Amino acid sequence: MALDAEMSNASALLYPVKATKEFFRRIHSTFDHKFLRYLVLCHISFTGFFRLAMDLTLLPMAETALKISAAELQRVSTVIMFPGVLKPTFAIISDMKPLFGYHKRPYLLFGGFLGLFAGVRLSTGKFEGNEAEVDFVVAVMCVYFTVVIFDCLVDGKRAEEMHKNPASGSDLIAYSMVMIVSGQLAALLFGYYALQQEEYQWLYYCFIPLSLIAIVCTLMGELPEKKVNYKWQLKAIRVKVTSNQFMLAGLLMCMGICLVYLQTIEVTSVEVLNTSLILNVVLGLCIVALCKVLLPRFAGNVIVYAFCERLLSIKFQHAVNYWYTLPQNCVPDGPNFDYVYFNITNGFIALIFSGFGIWFFQEAFSSGRLRSVFWWSSGTRCIGSICDLLVVSRINLKWGIPDQVAYAVGNSCLEAMVFMLSVMPFAILIAKLVVAGTETTLISILSAASALGTLMASSLGALAIEYAGIQTNVEDPNQQCDWSNLQSLIFICGVLCPLLCVPLTLLLIPNILVTSNFEMDNYSGEVIAVVNEDGTREEVVYADDFKKGGAGNKNRKNNNLFDTGISNSDYEDDDD
Repeated sequence: MALDAEMSNASALLYPVKATKEFFRRIHSTFDHKFLRYLVLCHISFTGFFRLAMDLTLLPMAETALKISAAELQRVSTVIMFPGVLKPTFAIISDMKPLFGYHKRPYLLFGGFLGLFAGVRLSTGKFEGNEAEVDFVVAVMCVYFTVVIFDCLVDGKRAEEMHKNPASGSDLIAYSMVMIVSGQLAALLFGYYALQQEEYQWLYYCFIPLSLIAIVCTLMGELPEKKVNYKWQLKAIRVKVTSNQFMLAGLLMCMGICLVYLQTIEVTSVEVLNTSLILNVVLGLCIVALCKVLLPRFAGNVIVYAFCERLLSIKFQHAVNYWYTLPQNCVPDGPNFDYVYFNITNGFIALIFSGFGIWFFQEAFSSGRLRSVFWWSSGTRCIGSICDLLVVSRINLKWGIPDQVAYAVGNSCLEAMVFMLSVMPFAILIAKLVVAGTETTLISILSAASALGTLMASSLGALAIEYAGIQTNVEDPNQQCDWSNLQSLIFICGVLCPLLCVPLTLLLIPNILVTSNFEMDNYSGEVIAVVNEDGTREEVVYADDFKKGGAGNKNRKNNNLFDTGISNSDYEDDDD
């Protein structure tokens, strides 16, 4: 009996190792190896390293080089997120207009060269004087454009592969997340040196070799792609779902431009502040209406939820970050964290718990119902802000909890897990809703809606900081710091607002299994039926008009959305 118990304990200890080996075996036996190599390159280099490197250096650059206020930094963050809004526009262009016979390869090359330019500019630039802020923002936007281009095209290919292999469930999403975390880990290792030595621009030199590697791999054809003979694929927009996506992409881009323009308005009075708030609300309502009108019902609901979830997580964090990191002369008896602890140490902790979040999702939710995952993640999005509230009110010290521990538990441990549990089900659900040939576009529309939600949350956060009257001495050393309304700001924007998303889960998220798949109408993009893993089929009631000879039935000739006069002979196998 004792021997059996010891063997059982040893087996339990080895289970994570065995499960990990089995996970990677499933991935590599299911998906093309060239595609997986390029996926690793994209997510480690761009989605992981590039993005986190910018996050690590933005706060110290703002406080020491640019010398801008918390509200101004929040507006800068809003502007540099704008490239994410352009994802669907870029995706549609790449789907409709192949260059040199390829839909993806030339655009990926452009992204690689753009990343190379951004790396050179950021690493060698002298960001001083009146034009420093604009110069820095333009260079950072080039970084985000690079990330968007690679994310857009590679994630579209990922959705296509997932659609071909529905039984793989969340495996490929989890694999992507592991690669992103690996890239973030590399960024933290290099960022430690940069922040320790206060050589923040040194980190940007790393962008140069990564961009060069991406350019070479793209030229070698590492991302599998078929060569085409046609110059334009305009006939595709005759299909309702594609033409609507085309219109929505353009309108979302216009909404993003309006939001960025609002950040240029200088807040000089309460009237200007109120007007900006009203304009933000109007733009938000317009975005929701456009998604509901121009997208199929299921896809529209999911994308509206993605927008609302990001929107309700109002981004006021730069005010809290300033409170955590500014010295005693501005925050008396405050934590006064240094950049190495604040960004690097907590970054490592967050990565560990992000990995745990991926594992937890695979173990607890990979075969459950998606709605329960969304409900759980939405209900816990306020955990980080609750811990912030405890630290700012100094309750943590009364309980004997040091500032470092309280911050790490809330913002690095729990929030990192919750974030992973909110990202993964979105990617799985939208991959089930794509119609053949529109993978890149629909994934990009989801990303654009999420980016617009984040953009608007950041815009509202800047206004909330102004309303709260938060003042720092970063711009003017003689200015008196004012944190009197910071607790109210955290409670309203960080705790109450995210909880408003919980009832939306019941209204907008379908209650399906993670392993289920959708049967789609190829003309309208509507869901006709839910196909479960065991092969059982549950019909969707509102789709009856398509089965009875409605518009969908008249227009669908076979199961290929792009049945638009383009024959198989238009494709040539590419063996590069």
